[in-house]
Amino acid sequence: MFSAEYLGRYSLSLAVVLMVVSRALHSHFKLGAYSRWLLLPAALIGSAGLGLQITANLASIYGRWDRATAAVGISLVWALVVWPSRVKRPATAASVLAALLMIGCWLPATPGGARVLFGGWFWLSQATTTLGVSLWLYAACLLLEPDQAPLKPILNWALLLQVAGILTLAIGAQRAWGRALSWDPVECWWLFAVAMSALALWGWRQRNWRNPLVVILGLVPALLAWFGSWLIIQALHLASLYMAGS
Repeated sequence: MFSAEYLGRYSLSLAVVLMVVSRALHSHFKLGAYSRWLLLPAALIGSAGLGLQITANLASIYGRWDRATAAVGISLVWALVVWPSRVKRPATAASVLAALLMIGCWLPATPGGARVLFGGWFWLSQATTTLGVSLWLYAACLLLEPDQAPLKPILNWALLLQVAGILTLAIGAQRAWGRALSWDPVECWWLFAVAMSALALWGWRQRNWRNPLVVILGLVPALLAWFGSWLIIQALHLASLYMAGS
């Protein structure tokens, strides 16, 4: 009998198959209208698979290569469901990117990965931050679209979700250790990503910065904070309450 961990991985793999079939149908002149009907099942099945992985041993999403990538991939699928692109190139790019990220569920666990970030506030923080990262990725895909008007709600929600992520992280830290935003490396990396996203949107609205520059300024720090900060913290042997589990 499969464990919950492997059942979750196979569910995520099934979601990848549905994404691939959806893209294949989209290219068919008769069946293209049905391609979107597969996106919602892919999002639901993938979300269930990720949930099985998380509940298998109650480990963190952040700080785990397999779960961090799968979570962003599933969030990107949900972005496609909520804000579908009518143009083939950005929709295809987002679908391929989501499938590749979900396949990451088969990556080995990060050595010395996160053991903490437990509790409702920390889970909420990881979920909202994941959604924010995925929306920055979706914004990058939408740069391939001639009409970039759909970027406005995507970028606004990306920043809003990142702000919600850092606020709930601070609340969780306050409740767990009695200190919020106390220059812990994890909080500092996440706060830096939020600040860069805010700067990008400020330049976009007030200084008319070009869309590619805005997306790069928001996307790169968001990816670095979500995928790379834990490894950098480990490599530099920085003290962190999140890493120590204190």
